[in-house]
Amino acid sequence: RRFNACCRPSRGGDPIDRTILMISYGAADGDACGILDDDGETASRRLPAHFVLMACCFAVNHGLSTVTLVVASSLLGDHMAFYGLAMMYSVAMLSSLCVTGPLETISGPKLCLVFGMALWCVHLAGFAAALSSSSVCIRWVVWIVAATSGGLAGGIVWTAQGVYLSMIASALVAATGEAHEDVTARLASIFSFVFLSIEVLTRLMFSALRAWGWPASVISVIFCAFASLSPLVLLKADAPWFMNTSSPRPAATDVLSEMRLHLQGTLALWVDPVLWLLSPTNFTFGFSAALINGYVNSDITAPMLGEQRVALMSAVVVVTAAFASLGFGVITNSVGKGPVLTLGALCFAYTPFAILALGCCSAWNWWVLTFYASQGVGRAVYESTNRAVVADHFSGSRVTYAFASCAFQSNFAAAICFLFQDIWHVDRLARIVLIFAICIPFSYYSMGFIGQCAKSASMDAWSGEAQHLRRDKLAAESDRP
Repeated sequence: RRFNACCRPSRGGDPIDRTILMISYGAADGDACGILDDDGETASRRLPAHFVLMACCFAVNHGLSTVTLVVASSLLGDHMAFYGLAMMYSVAMLSSLCVTGPLETISGPKLCLVFGMALWCVHLAGFAAALSSSSVCIRWVVWIVAATSGGLAGGIVWTAQGVYLSMIASALVAATGEAHEDVTARLASIFSFVFLSIEVLTRLMFSALRAWGWPASVISVIFCAFASLSPLVLLKADAPWFMNTSSPRPAATDVLSEMRLHLQGTLALWVDPVLWLLSPTNFTFGFSAALINGYVNSDITAPMLGEQRVALMSAVVVVTAAFASLGFGVITNSVGKGPVLTLGALCFAYTPFAILALGCCSAWNWWVLTFYASQGVGRAVYESTNRAVVADHFSGSRVTYAFASCAFQSNFAAAICFLFQDIWHVDRLARIVLIFAICIPFSYYSMGFIGQCAKSASMDAWSGEAQHLRRDKLAAESDRP
């Protein structure tokens, strides 16, 4: 009935892809057609429109809430900021493994994303309270609570956003018949541009208000009020049916069972070599972002240019990433994802190379902009191309586990970097970033070889099974009277 109602060839797209999409994401009988209700042309308009709305809500909430990551070390002090951020990334690491999957299964990707956005607002409110308190003890307690909330939010929203992208891409492929890789590359580029463009506005706004003499605590309260609007808008928005429907998991009926199943599913995916060949980009981004937001902001930029310009420098990262992501969306369709990932690796490697080999940075002054510009290009590769690669290689329920694992990897790297910045010399952290950056292109091109081997093994197994079935059929026919 679902095939006849929704998957007729006249409705556009591959009917088998449509059937798989509905079975995978559990469409109810009445919602079987969902947003794919007229033809491929209608779906090609409505699905991207909803995706852009999600990207805007996500960007406003995330951009306003995560300004704390940039200014924490200069406003709270290195010791408190580093340990709080290490706590945040550690919680995000565990959240991506144990919390996000069950929450997405029980509530669906849309409500999961709304809940994560609400937690970001709690994080920002806690940061404002920590800045306002005169008691060191209270500041520590409130900041740790805020960091824990931000860690939960970070683990939830990025995994849910990855599932969002994968589901919208699968629906567009089913509706229009486009190549899956082209769709994921386009959607990732759109998301990255919207996300980074809005984030740069929040950074510039914070920097401008600080330059005008506004207290950081007051700015944080205002930002928290506006950030709270985003989950409300997304909650009220009409979404495709598969964004409001949980994936069927008949063995799980309670939260603890869901957490156990998601953890088992995520850990089971870790035997897939493709996941670990994707890991250098995630580890590099985590270490590099922590190096920039920690050591570079507090020990180089703030003493050299002033604390009020730290947020301005972080805006350079976002501006560069926003425009680079648009270019990468076009370049990827022409030359593929490998050269783009290689460019990102070179940009990630620049900051540690400058620290180790160029005698950085006593008299650099405004030349420190090059650190932020190169980080912006690397971030664009991570936010767009890298996430598109993940969506290309994993599908169905595996995509949730894949994005959760990627979030775990980047959060683990950031947590380690923040935790040991007070202990390790910066040269050691720079060497770690440099080593992972060098591994990025080699690991990506290795995926093609492993993928071909896996495909060949799969075809050999299929051929052997087909021959076995044919022999059984011939034997059964020969036994007939």
